[in-house]
Amino acid sequence: MFVAQAVHGGGAEVVVCRWSNRLVELGHQVDVVTTDPKLQDAQLDRRVTRFRLREASAFRKVIALRRLVSRRDPDVVMSHLTRQNVLLLASMATLSRARRPMVAIEEHSVLSLISGSSVAGIGGRFLARTLYPRADLVIAVSHATAADLLRYGVDADTVRVVANPLLEDGELASLPRVPDGAKAGTHPLRLIASMRLVPQKRPIRALEATRELRNRGYDARLVFFGAGPLLEEMRTASRAMDVPTEFRGWTESWTEACEREDIVLLPSRVEGFGNVLIEAAAAGLRVVAPSTALGVADAVVPGVTGELALTASASDLADAVERAMKLEPPSLPAWLDRFSTRESTDALLAVLASRPSARASSTPEGSTE
Repeated sequence: MFVAQAVHGGGAEVVVCRWSNRLVELGHQVDVVTTDPKLQDAQLDRRVTRFRLREASAFRKVIALRRLVSRRDPDVVMSHLTRQNVLLLASMATLSRARRPMVAIEEHSVLSLISGSSVAGIGGRFLARTLYPRADLVIAVSHATAADLLRYGVDADTVRVVANPLLEDGELASLPRVPDGAKAGTHPLRLIASMRLVPQKRPIRALEATRELRNRGYDARLVFFGAGPLLEEMRTASRAMDVPTEFRGWTESWTEACEREDIVLLPSRVEGFGNVLIEAAAAGLRVVAPSTALGVADAVVPGVTGELALTASASDLADAVERAMKLEPPSLPAWLDRFSTRESTDALLAVLASRPSARASSTPEGSTE
């Protein structure tokens, strides 16, 4: 059983969807419980049994999930993302862990994301430190996230790193190489920012880095693929900075609108991983991200798929873009295979089988009921 906010609408939701679909292909029975009744689940295989917690309050959701788990009796329950992890661990607080293993799947560096001074932030950190150690396993999307989990009191022996299933099998691009990167004043330089327009992603830094490159003599322009509460603020800022900017809205096939000379820029304050960096590499696009975002280190091969900037300052990001322009477009199918649905699901099953308390079988004939 997976407990998730949804299985449609974003990168994190796609993870549960692809794992679920692959598991039923292997012969396992899979339940998916979503906590947001308004979001659709059209990407799920019809063989996946679907449930929605329609209760309004968190307390009622805890009770409803507890009843559902008791009724369905899965071999293992896996929650995905922080709110769902807390919900699962709270609902299972008094049930036997040996009878029903609990796995929390964490995509983010949570303590870095929770506001330090707010009541919600204080309460969130308390719940995390209280409940996360109760999980039989905690799966992290990157090594930076795994290290961050230790700050919750999670036993290091219960932490595993499993790559996200970001690429469908056979999805890797096979595109021709292009000449060396654009030189100042001779060819437009287009930066691609595929991100939600929210404070954590720091879209303003993408604008500032583009302006810095223009000041260095490049005909640089910026393309945003994404939407969010900062959209109008970014429109205003782009005009004030005199940076040529396009706002194309969110699309799952954003790489198809890119050219091989483009460079993907992700200037986030913190990332658990950075899915778009893998999507870009699979499409043969070079990437740039600040090393201070931590989790991106698992998603970038410096000097090969792109470059890590020293900091997220406009100057350092521009320096990294200039270095990335000198790289050949990446072609790394062997490295990217670990992010395929097949290999990621195999890794997930191996992790579940590694726990003595896990009843789930790693063979295709295994089932949850």
